[in-house]
Amino acid sequence: MLAFVDIAIEDYVDLVGRPYNQENAAIILDLSETILEASQDIVVKIEALSNVDKPKIVNISGRQRMLSQRIAKYYIAYQAGFHDQDHISQLETAVKQFESALAILKAEKINSPQINAKLATVTRLWRIIRSFFLDIEKGGLPVTVFATTDSIMDSMNTVTGLYVKASG
Repeated sequence: MLAFVDIAIEDYVDLVGRPYNQENAAIILDLSETILEASQDIVVKIEALSNVDKPKIVNISGRQRMLSQRIAKYYIAYQAGFHDQDHISQLETAVKQFESALAILKAEKINSPQINAKLATVTRLWRIIRSFFLDIEKGGLPVTVFATTDSIMDSMNTVTGLYVKASG
């Protein structure tokens, strides 16, 4: 599986280094999803083999990082002219999953003041861009979406680390 991901990443790097065209961009979208899914499978297998019982909240928090990037990818792709219904459905699913998980994280009993502050930051950032995803046809500012989801990913990375520490 690692060899497969390595080859896929090489192909991805090659494609993104080429001049932009619609055909390459479509392949990049699909390839990025393949890499993401294969990487997730690897993580699941490593966790199963390690016999380390990680609290569920750590996984939920960590998944938010991936979801924020998936949301940005599909939104920006749509704004770049990729109106494939499957991509729109994946964006809508990722938005629902992100919001559901954010509610779970905000209600978590082990939240420290530092975790709550970071989750409040994520909530504020999410409010900035959420409407773009709900009315994708209207459009918005892809650069704003990219920068905001990147900030969300950074904040969720911190939150994930804090949950790891809090859970011992």
